[in-house]
Amino acid sequence: MAGDPALAANLKLAKTKEMYFAFVAKGSEGKLLVDKKKIPAKEIADAKKESGGGTIYQGRLKGEDGTMVFEVAKPVAAPIVALTKKVIKAEAGLMLDVEYRVAADLSAEEDSAASADAAAGAPPPAPPPPPIAAGTPPPAPPPPPVAEGGPRFVARLKALAPVMQKVETVNKEAAAQAKAQVAEGNKAYLAKNYDAANAALDTAETLLKQGLTAAVKGTAPPPPPSPVDNLEKRVLGRLKALEPVLTKIEPLKSQEAKDVRQAIKEANGFVAKKDFESANGTLDIAESMIKDVLKSLAGSAPPAGGREKGTFVAFTQARLKWDSARKTVQAELAKLEQSILDTFKNLPKIPPAKLAELANSAKKLYTILDKLDERLIDKLDEALNAQTPEARTKVNKEAGDIVKEYQAFVNSDPLVNDIDGNPFTSVNVRGFLVQTLADLSARLA
Repeated sequence: MAGDPALAANLKLAKTKEMYFAFVAKGSEGKLLVDKKKIPAKEIADAKKESGGGTIYQGRLKGEDGTMVFEVAKPVAAPIVALTKKVIKAEAGLMLDVEYRVAADLSAEEDSAASADAAAGAPPPAPPPPPIAAGTPPPAPPPPPVAEGGPRFVARLKALAPVMQKVETVNKEAAAQAKAQVAEGNKAYLAKNYDAANAALDTAETLLKQGLTAAVKGTAPPPPPSPVDNLEKRVLGRLKALEPVLTKIEPLKSQEAKDVRQAIKEANGFVAKKDFESANGTLDIAESMIKDVLKSLAGSAPPAGGREKGTFVAFTQARLKWDSARKTVQAELAKLEQSILDTFKNLPKIPPAKLAELANSAKKLYTILDKLDERLIDKLDEALNAQTPEARTKVNKEAGDIVKEYQAFVNSDPLVNDIDGNPFTSVNVRGFLVQTLADLSARLA
């Protein structure tokens, strides 16, 4: 069962109608909001607060050739695509192909996201101060607020300068180590990674303190472990530990297994760029997806008495096959339509009105897909989310009945029967459908 029926309904509606979305991503978890109208900043802020923070992505949402297209103002990393799929499956009970696409007209959404961030973190307004009695000295002004992120780094760096000069005169080795950390901090600051920048200054301050202490005692300070080195070791260790698991799921062709492999590839890419913080976050998402894949793998193993009817793998393969088949048929119909129009355009003395009529008639080719619809995909989504073997068996039978209905249509419809032998261009519609539906029938038998 879907955890959020309203989200499931809105996602299905988005297949045919443009909608709006906001997605809060936090590590390997996320919260997706979808509606007909733009998501209010307060709702986004509440979702972020509920998630314990995170990054906000928002924009438009629409279905396009079987794919759910999320239009945003800026490019997103590949792990966000995989995380979005995971959240849709967990919350809405749907398995959807997802694509994030940059739309130039959505830059204003960045301001809205910033407003949501501000709303999520804004403290309540302070109460007015009590009245001051006559003759009473005014209270001391409140301390200045602690600078955040970039401003805090700049202020700390300025304060370190005289300390650095002092240490250089008494302990050159400690000063050199501290300068190396300051350089790392500057790199992180320029990349707008303010947390890493301030962490580097933490290390630099520790080195300078140890340098002064060691100078008094006459000993050199031991170099503390670099936070960057520690994170690098952790990321490399996680990748090493995942190797046997990746070997186990390598033969799997499911979309979830492909998402895992893509996330690991992305993590290795970050490692190559020495961006270990991004690599670590990507591995969080990958490991969460791996758990789901391993559960499905365990759930799809045949029982002692034979193969369980309606396994996760069978449902997944059938869903992907039918989705791909509809796209293939649509492409063949588009090829035939274009050939028909090109043929008549090249004939002399064909009035424009007649050409328009022919173009409209050619559109009737696509009525085939009205009959060979997405009901089977929806039914297989339902099967993938069934909670008991009995429920899976029931939905498996219902999916099989839909396949039989499709087969009856293909075998009896005059347009389908004649389309492969049309005089305009070579297409393979009926033959392809007969073979595909026979395969689906066997998978769901």
